[in-house]
Amino acid sequence: MTNALKGLAKVNDIYLHRDRRVRELKAQGEKIIGYMCYFAPLEIITAAGMVPYRLFGRLGENITEADNYLEPSGCPYVRNCFDQDL
Repeated sequence: MTNALKGLAKVNDIYLHRDRRVRELKAQGEKIIGYMCYFAPLEIITAAGMVPYRLFGRLGENITEADNYLEPSGCPYVRNCFDQDL
């Protein structure tokens, strides 16, 4: 395997298990705050002593129930997270 493929495999592993590091930080006593929108003020969250953690929906999955409550043209991340919750 080339170095480029090893690097991509490492990035893919980090992405697929991105909650692993957040769980480690929480176990160490860090305050974690989840956010959905990429307009969230990460600098302010960090300056307040918290670790920002982006909540993602499962964009590969269809949104079923959330469209009954939210506008279908709304943010797909929010709709998908809400759909998972429902």
